[in-house]
Amino acid sequence: MALCELDVLKALLGVATSAQDVMHQATLDAACAAVEAYCQRRFESADYAEYYNGNGQYRLALRQRPVTSVAVLKVDEGGYFGKAADAFGTDTVLEEGVDWVLDYDVGQSQSTSGIVYRIGASWPATHKTWRPGAVTVDRGPSLGNVYVSYTAGYSVVPTDVSYAAAQLAAHMLRTFKFGGVPIISERLGSYAYHLGVLKMNPPELGSTVSILSRYREFGW
Repeated sequence: MALCELDVLKALLGVATSAQDVMHQATLDAACAAVEAYCQRRFESADYAEYYNGNGQYRLALRQRPVTSVAVLKVDEGGYFGKAADAFGTDTVLEEGVDWVLDYDVGQSQSTSGIVYRIGASWPATHKTWRPGAVTVDRGPSLGNVYVSYTAGYSVVPTDVSYAAAQLAAHMLRTFKFGGVPIISERLGSYAYHLGVLKMNPPELGSTVSILSRYREFGW
């Protein structure tokens, strides 16, 4: 599954033949990658295995959304992203509904927020460390002490996201011969044209940016 199918792009361009399918598909792939880079997220449903630093709070936001299920959640105060000896053993597994709970949408089987709440505790931000020669045990930061295996993303990519990807690809195809700069005017007699000024956010992509703005992630 992709963010947008080739047929959608061809319909937007008014193309009925397959003569340029290779170029159209390559451009669409690039546009889809640009959409995900802009939004700082993946849209298609996928499985993730990630490490987090405890934040000392009872809420922990997962990186990908929406979250549809959490398979395993572990806390190991000295886990160090799974690099420590015997990190994240079976005794570090937390139980859903007892130790943590996912912030499910009302009446839904997914979590748009992607927030996991710790029950009766906080996600540990410090752990005990011992330095050779020290008399007492110190407290140090917990780095990579939370492990989460989960599934996130859309089983069906939202229609507006698919359209935004097609719209961006169409813009890329229409302007690539001019270095990505749209034509301001064109005259047939003694053929002449004037190029617009290259901008990071050209007006013709305003609707694309508007569509994607509500899906854009911040903070990772």
